[in-house]
Amino acid sequence: MDLAIPQSFEGLPLHRAKAEAAARAASDNPDVVAMAVAGSFAAGIADELSDVDLRLYVPDHAVERTVDAISALASRCGRVVALFTGEHVGIPTLTIVLYDDLVHVDFDVLSSTDVGEHNQGLPVVVLWERDGLSASLPGTYRPDIGTELRWMEARMWTWSWYIQTKIIRGELYEALDGLQYVRNQVLFHLVAFERRVRPAGARRIESALGRLSAAFATTVPARLDAGALVDALRAEIAIYRELTDRLFPRHGVAAHSDSRAVAQKALDLGLEWRPDGAPSRP
Repeated sequence: MDLAIPQSFEGLPLHRAKAEAAARAASDNPDVVAMAVAGSFAAGIADELSDVDLRLYVPDHAVERTVDAISALASRCGRVVALFTGEHVGIPTLTIVLYDDLVHVDFDVLSSTDVGEHNQGLPVVVLWERDGLSASLPGTYRPDIGTELRWMEARMWTWSWYIQTKIIRGELYEALDGLQYVRNQVLFHLVAFERRVRPAGARRIESALGRLSAAFATTVPARLDAGALVDALRAEIAIYRELTDRLFPRHGVAAHSDSRAVAQKALDLGLEWRPDGAPSRP
């Protein structure tokens, strides 16, 4: 069987060996109608630290049994030192494998139905196929950015106040988690929307921040103390407001003026916030 191994594997013999061995092993399984590589190897930006993101396409009825067969398939590619499925990222059909040479391979079992809709325009290279599946790739990415922005705006100001309450109460690690969530799930997405590219969380975000790099650096607290965390939260809110001030008009989204006003007033007070009518600290 001929394999269409992309040029991105050149100079990375350990990764190439895993991809080739996996492709040949998968071809022995009659349920697998095609195999592809996605991620950085499909995009042509892989290096020695990259994962190998492999996809096995099977009929709907064969997904579960193919997932069950991945352990045996993975063992044909080298000595496995860790193997587990992807429930922690919401993808139980994904099997994550680490080999003794520290090459990390993801085996994703996907239905061969609606291939393009699943892929949503992401780069993908078909390594081999039995039934012309590649005609449906890479698919089309049609995000509803307005809906995503409304989702964020409906939640952002409650999240801001929640994080502030944890800081005031002294639950600093909980507040750190909140700051990280907002940075990954909101601010990095807004940066992608402004650049008109697909959001990818924190992946390679450093090259996308541009003039916002210095501002984003201030969203990481300099110290584990309440004052530093309040400063980081204020920095996140400032970035959020700056980006949404440009994005909302573009996508027909209205700001939530009431929630913005009360949450921003509290944030301006920071550690000095008190409930209405409460006595001031001496």
